Order: sequence, then structure tokens, then C-alpha cells
Amino acid sequence: MPINYCCEKLGLDVKRYQRWVRLYRKTARYGGGKPGPKKAPHSLLPKEKEDIIKLAKDDKYMDLSHRQLSVVASEFTEVEASASSF
Repeated sequence: MPINYCCEKLGLDVKRYQRWVRLYRKTARYGGGKPGPKKAPHSLLPKEKEDIIKLAKDDKYMDLSHRQLSVVASEFTEVEASASSF
């Protein structure tokens, strides 16, 4: 079936369809690029990341899950981060 016919039946402008196809070919995503900001506004600071890695490598805490590590970090260090950050 021709694109023009399909677009007409769907009530979709052909140029819009072509723009969607072009964006998909360029980005391999529907709707263009990745949604959201390029950098998270509340991301961890480099010092916080270092502290988390240091804590996770410590022999005392090596066997803890990321959820348990986040609790330990908030109780015993200066790092306040969600479990998903670990």
C-alpha cells in the first residue's frame, strides 16, 4: 500500500509521517532523542561517588545489598543517597 493512502486513511499528514521516519532512522528511537535532561540536576557529586565506592569495597560491608549499603551510608558517613545510587 502506498504511504499516501495509509496516511490519508489514518488522518495523518504525510510530512509528519516522513519526519517521524527520518527521526527514527537518525536516533533509532520513536519520537527522536532520549527524553529528559542531558545531565540530572540532582546527580551525585564526585566526592559522594568516591565515598560510595569506598564504602562498597570495605570488607565490613562487602556482602550487603545496595539497599542495606544506603542505610549504612546514611547512618555512618556523610553520604545521603537513595538505594538506586548504590
